[in-house]
Amino acid sequence: MLYLFVTTRPRRMPVMKAFTKIAAAFLFIGPYLFCLHFSTHRVSAQQQPSAAGIELFEKKIRPVLESNCYMCHSTHSKKLQGGLLLDSREGMLKGGNSGQPAIRSGDPDSSLLIKAIRYSDPKLQMPPMGQLGEAHPFPPESEWHYTQHEQFFAVYDTNRRSVYLMQQRQKKHPLMEVFDGADTNTITSPRLLSTTPLQALYLMNNPFVHQQADLFAVRVGMAYDMLPQRINYAFLLAYGRPAKLAEIREAIAYIQQVRQELLAVKTPTDQLTRASLASYLRVVLGSDEFLYVE
Repeated sequence: MLYLFVTTRPRRMPVMKAFTKIAAAFLFIGPYLFCLHFSTHRVSAQQQPSAAGIELFEKKIRPVLESNCYMCHSTHSKKLQGGLLLDSREGMLKGGNSGQPAIRSGDPDSSLLIKAIRYSDPKLQMPPMGQLGEAHPFPPESEWHYTQHEQFFAVYDTNRRSVYLMQQRQKKHPLMEVFDGADTNTITSPRLLSTTPLQALYLMNNPFVHQQADLFAVRVGMAYDMLPQRINYAFLLAYGRPAKLAEIREAIAYIQQVRQELLAVKTPTDQLTRASLASYLRVVLGSDEFLYVE
C-alpha cells in the first residue's frame, strides 16, 4: 500500500499496531476464541466460538504469529527458543522455560506474549529483530492548518518495507531522494539508470543499514550455532540461494579478521560474535546481488 498525498492535508494511515490488533482481538473475542484455540477443557454449545471470532483469529492474529514468531517458536523451528511453542493451544497454555503460560484466556494484559510484543519490559521483548510496526504519528486533525504556502511536510521512520513509506507530492522521502525514487508529480517514459556515489555511502554508513544488519545477525544467529551454517542461511535469506564453498571460506576469514579488530578496540567479549557477523552482513546488504534483480 503506497500512500500518496494528493492535497496539502495529511491523510490518516488506517494501520493499527500489530500488537494492538492482537490485544484488541483477544479482548473482543476472548471468551469464544480461547474456547477453540487455547483451552484444553470441554466447552458447552453456548461457549463455542463464533464464525466471526474464528475469522478474526485466522485473518488478524495467526498471520502475525506466522510471520514473526513461528520461526523460533513452532514445531517446524530449526532451533526452538526458550522451549516455547506458539503454533498450538497446548504450547501456548504450557508456556516455555519460564513455567508461565504465554496466553491467559480473557486477560491479555497479563499474558507474557502480549507483554513481549508491546516491548514494555526491557527483559522481555519479542520479536528480537525489532518491535512490530506501527502507524505513522500524524498530527491531530485539529492542528491541520496547512495552506498552499504552509504545506505539510514530515518524515516518519518505519521498520516496514519501503512500499509503506509515506510519500508526499511536494517532497521526496530522504531514502527515495538518495536512490532516485520516482517523482509522483510527473508521468515519464522509461527512466534512465541513475547510480551515484551517495548510494554506496548510504549503504556503508547510514544508521538504518547498520541497524538492519545487526537485526539480520540476530536472526541468523538464533537459527544456527555454527558459523558456516549461519553464512549459508544468510545467503538463502538475502540472495535466495545457498552459499558456495569459496564464499563461506571468504566470509569466515572476513568475520575472523573483524573479530580481531574489535578485540583490539576492547569490544566486550559477549558482543564480538554479533558485531563481527553484523559487519559481514552489511557487506551482503550492500552487494549488487542483493540490490539488483537480474
